[in-house]
Amino acid sequence: GLPEVIHDGKSGFLFNVAQTDEAAEKAVRLLKDKDLYHSIKEAALTATQEMFAMNKVVSQYEQIYLS
Repeated sequence: GLPEVIHDGKSGFLFNVAQTDEAAEKAVRLLKDKDLYHSIKEAALTATQEMFAMNKVVSQYEQIYLS
């Protein structure tokens, strides 16, 4: 995951891809903790909708092309 997009522990989990134990631990934690799962799911959905809203993304691309 990208730290610019994911807030560790709030809208997802960040981990070193070489640390498979850490990735597995975080996945199991999500599977076992329904409240955490729902909270992360909602935060991720909200963040994604805000960061990648069509009008925002189109405006950013327009600025790139214009520059």
